[in-house]
Amino acid sequence: MGLRRVLRQADLPAERGHAPARPVTATLLSAERSPAWGVGVVAAIALAVGGVLAGRPDVAALGGLLALMSTGPLAGRPPGRPELGFGSDAVDDAGRRTAVLRDAGDGSGRLMVLRGRGPGARQSCLVAASTERLELRVPLPLSGRREVLRYAVSTASADLVALQDEAAAGSLVAGLRPLPARARRLALPHRLRSHAGDHRGPLAGGGTDTLGTGTWQAGDGLRSIDWRATARSTAADGMPVVRRFAAPADAAVVLAVDARADVPTDAAAWSRPLAGRLRMDSSLHRARSAAATIAHSYLAAGDRVGMMDAFGFAAPLPPAAGHRQFELLRRRLTTLAVPPTSLGPERPPQPPPGALVFLLSPFLEPDACERAAEWVRTGHVVAAVDTLPELDLGGTAGMEREAWELLLASRAASHALLAERGIALLPAEGVEAALDAWAVRRMRAPGGPR
Repeated sequence: MGLRRVLRQADLPAERGHAPARPVTATLLSAERSPAWGVGVVAAIALAVGGVLAGRPDVAALGGLLALMSTGPLAGRPPGRPELGFGSDAVDDAGRRTAVLRDAGDGSGRLMVLRGRGPGARQSCLVAASTERLELRVPLPLSGRREVLRYAVSTASADLVALQDEAAAGSLVAGLRPLPARARRLALPHRLRSHAGDHRGPLAGGGTDTLGTGTWQAGDGLRSIDWRATARSTAADGMPVVRRFAAPADAAVVLAVDARADVPTDAAAWSRPLAGRLRMDSSLHRARSAAATIAHSYLAAGDRVGMMDAFGFAAPLPPAAGHRQFELLRRRLTTLAVPPTSLGPERPPQPPPGALVFLLSPFLEPDACERAAEWVRTGHVVAAVDTLPELDLGGTAGMEREAWELLLASRAASHALLAERGIALLPAEGVEAALDAWAVRRMRAPGGPR
């Protein structure tokens, strides 16, 4: 007769206040003996009967020993190897994904004991039968690649005789790519380098935007002659009138990300990395979202977009165009994390000549502002994107609060230096609207875009 129990699903939230999951009803099958148990029973009976008939008590005792062994470690079927992984890519409204626990064996009534711990949560335990398909709702980060569950699974035979501690152990890692928006107008550098995009370049060429008209000169093609304008012309030399067009051009855009710190909205949680930060807004999350929006907007206009670490902790991704480049950028942004070392390269990285540079940083360190000013001196157009979220200092006190006040004062000084150097400061939250407004300001500036 089967044993029926109601088992509590594992409480594996990564943040406090998460509602417990609904109970899971599991049916445990009756105990099933392994072939080793049958061999032991047959051998024990044969030796016991033979010892009695032959008058050999030692043989009968050996049969009794085999009978005891048949109820020992050889009685249960060896446990299988359980597997825990994500069952689908669907994410619900609460930012959770389904993880499935299953047995990779033959599913003959084994038991599985799952012990797991999410970031910032206490360890929980779940007991289930191997014939079940258990689904756990695991919270995911807002963006990026993070470990969401560290687990260990122990298995046992149905008769609780054969045990295997930590038959499977490891961690579940989830990676969420940032979702981009798109800006309507884009700021461009004054000099555009190549001839493959959808923007109007400063040089004459085979585009569709008219630069103006003039008399025919050596090098003008016959197809550029405007015969109607020539017929209306009153020029004494009788030279035909040609219409000149602007060459299409693209811009080289570089996303320079300062990933040396990942500052959450709760300032007190920065010094406690495991304090439930999985679903908390942070500077790196805003950097990922803003960089994806900027890349999507410029790539959609035919520009070339690349990515680099502002301080050289990672290899740069050269500027390129197309959908494949956008997917490469999203992959880089997903794996973006705080570098494991603070030792940067001796020679800082440099953007390509004539590139439009977006420096994404929380600007907690003065060297980020100095790096932007250095790129301006070398002839680049630089925009600073502030990625620091709105901080909550309520959980800080004493020296920790004083340290935060010093950091924020240094950050205000960096903002003032950016304004002094003429570097636009854009917010990461709603960066598509900020890009639109910045492009309008640059177009209305005296002398056009600089």
